[in-house]
Amino acid sequence: MEENRSTGLQSRIPTSSKSLSPSRIGIKEFDSHIPPPSVKTNLSSRVLKPRASLSTLNNEANLIKPTKLPSKMPPPASAGRTSLPAIKTRLPASASRSSTSRPTGKSVYKRSVSASSHLQKPASTAPSSRSSIDDGKSFSDESMTTYSDDRTDPSPTADSSTEARLRSIELAYAKLAEKVLQTSTQSPDVKDFFSQRTQMLEESLQTERNRSLNLQNEYSALVRELAEHEADQIVSKKQMETLKTTLENVEREHHRHIEDMEIDHTRLLESENYRWKQTLQEQEILYAEEQNHLQLQSKQRIEEIENHYEQLMKSITSEHEAILKSTTEEKDAFIKKVQEGASLALKKTTEKHEATIRELEVKIKPLEESCDSLASELEQTQNSLKMQKDTSTSLQTTIDERNATILKLESTNCSLEGTVVELKQKNQNLQNRLSEVESLLDASNSDKETLINKLLKEESLRRKLHNTIQELKGNIRVFCRVRPCIGEEKPVEISYPDQGGEANEIEVLTEGAGSSLSGNSLKKYPFKFDRVFAPDINNEEIFDEISQLIQSAMDGYNVCIFAYGQTGSGKTYTMSSPTGMIPCAVQMIYNRAFTLRERGWEYRMEGQFLEIYNETIKDLLVNNSNDDGDKRRYEIYHDTKEGRTFVTNLAREPLESSEQVSWLLERSAKNRFVAATNANEHSSRSHSVFMLHIQGVNHLTGERCQSTLNLIDLAGSERLSHSQSTGDRLKETQAINKSLSCLGDVIHALGNEKEGTYVPYRNSKLTNLLQHSLGGNSKTLMFVNVSPVQQHVSETLCSLRFATKVNNTQIGTARRVMK
Repeated sequence: MEENRSTGLQSRIPTSSKSLSPSRIGIKEFDSHIPPPSVKTNLSSRVLKPRASLSTLNNEANLIKPTKLPSKMPPPASAGRTSLPAIKTRLPASASRSSTSRPTGKSVYKRSVSASSHLQKPASTAPSSRSSIDDGKSFSDESMTTYSDDRTDPSPTADSSTEARLRSIELAYAKLAEKVLQTSTQSPDVKDFFSQRTQMLEESLQTERNRSLNLQNEYSALVRELAEHEADQIVSKKQMETLKTTLENVEREHHRHIEDMEIDHTRLLESENYRWKQTLQEQEILYAEEQNHLQLQSKQRIEEIENHYEQLMKSITSEHEAILKSTTEEKDAFIKKVQEGASLALKKTTEKHEATIRELEVKIKPLEESCDSLASELEQTQNSLKMQKDTSTSLQTTIDERNATILKLESTNCSLEGTVVELKQKNQNLQNRLSEVESLLDASNSDKETLINKLLKEESLRRKLHNTIQELKGNIRVFCRVRPCIGEEKPVEISYPDQGGEANEIEVLTEGAGSSLSGNSLKKYPFKFDRVFAPDINNEEIFDEISQLIQSAMDGYNVCIFAYGQTGSGKTYTMSSPTGMIPCAVQMIYNRAFTLRERGWEYRMEGQFLEIYNETIKDLLVNNSNDDGDKRRYEIYHDTKEGRTFVTNLAREPLESSEQVSWLLERSAKNRFVAATNANEHSSRSHSVFMLHIQGVNHLTGERCQSTLNLIDLAGSERLSHSQSTGDRLKETQAINKSLSCLGDVIHALGNEKEGTYVPYRNSKLTNLLQHSLGGNSKTLMFVNVSPVQQHVSETLCSLRFATKVNNTQIGTARRVMK
């Protein structure tokens, strides 16, 4: 029976403790010497006789019962034994800490009782000392049973290690053997028997210790090798993950580079097209100006030619009259001169002939020669006279032609004089009309200045009234928007009680815990906001509701509009789609700025685009894959005097037209971090913030204003139990939920704000960035986007409750930034 109990205890001891258990210290070697049950019974019956000695032995055994041993008991001073503290240092942590691999003190000492009972059984070899052997057996059984009962409560601390139990076994065994040897001194055979068995037992115990030490060394080596393999495996996994991340980043950057090249190419084509169109327009303008200039020059040239023709006709007429007069005088003088010369020469010749006819008779030949010469001279004179007559005839013909031309010019001149008279009359009429128009223009300019002054006063009054209306509506407002169901999504029942009226109520009906005969009961969750938009309302109608806030931004007030909601509820579509709030707001600002030019206002706009990913700011207008992008640090600073917020090193893009904003949205969408989740295949994993800086100057009044319009698309809120995110998605979800939780804490603190109350803006980058937007220096609008899907009803209710908390928050009055 005792042998069976020892074997059963040994089978229940874990493997890590078997090498140190008492069952392996040579007990089975004595099984051949154990007496049969009949002999054992006889021995037991004979032990009852010497009661005085037995009670004395029991009392002495009680005196040597071991107490709880310290964890670092010095080893027994026996030669050749391995130091037990050294064995303890070689044991793995699992061997000393595991509760399953450590047998209790009670089971160990019961096995010690079994071992000591085996030591008492070889009484058959010494029959003369049977009584002493029975006394020793009885003592050992009783004392060890008492010892076992006292050790039922093992130490709960780490001091009750395998080493401590082994020492306690050795100490108990040593004291028990010593006591047994002392009680059996009257039998030399028993003394020799116990001496031999004790020596054998010690040798077996030493062998087991050596074997245990070797096994522990092998186990330690295996543990170290396993740790090295596990470390190598972890390093390999990290290297694989790093390589995979690097490949994904390279692929992402490659796609982004290609997309940037496409965008740059598109921009280049657009710029070239725009420049070509602008050049064409300039050429058309130059052509029109040149055509007008040529027409004006032609008109002036025609007038100059007409004036020159008139002057030429006058000069020709005067020259013709002078030539005709001089020619006539020369003709008369020449004829008179010829007649006088001819008569005088004839008279002289006759007198001379008569006087000298007689004297010249002798000289008749010279006189005849003289006569011939005179005849030739007369012929020449007659020819000259004939030529003069021909010349006079041609001159007369020319005079006649010029006279006809003069007559024609005179008739033309008469008609032109009539035209000039008419033109002078018209010019006089125009001069009179111009005088009237100038007088009317002076009166109109006076009225215009009066109306401009009145308009400026009305504009100032309009701004004041507009701001008063916005303040009455509240400086922080909440609009609720429900997106339509997509595909085969199962909708939850949502009603809009006052959709035909103010449209500011929404009710969500879900199945409650109670039930009736007809089925599950419906539980109603009513909510009320400043405005509620059903799924059939488009972006244009929604923008009409927020356009007054955009006007406030142009009037010099800071405005913040942000979209909040779970993943896949339509926030990005509401804010950044082609018909979203950002493009519509910018288009309205440019249209309004063009209209206000007539009133003296000139506006300049600049845009910034950033995202907050895992509590880190990233510039969406800069390619962060290059070295410069990686080295940039973005810090948030606040100007408490003007109520403005700045981010260092953030790119600032001048905006000359609304088309540039579309390009900014495309570029930021490509740089923004998105990933697939259980709720949305393309979920935004960061908060995106578009900051539009507006500066206005009125050249008529000298008035200046500046403001910032913040348009924010928050990352989707989601529960970890629903998203089941792991790895990077888990880290992103935790960062998103933390920032949104900090946003709720800030709004709660603002709602309960008293003088000196601390508002935890710096708990996250999002609330730190929105400090002046939430703290009263801005007009703030929150879009709460909810999903109508049945499986998202819990997230929908959480979003609506958070929006209700925001809607109930009262903040200070926004200040207008003027210069």
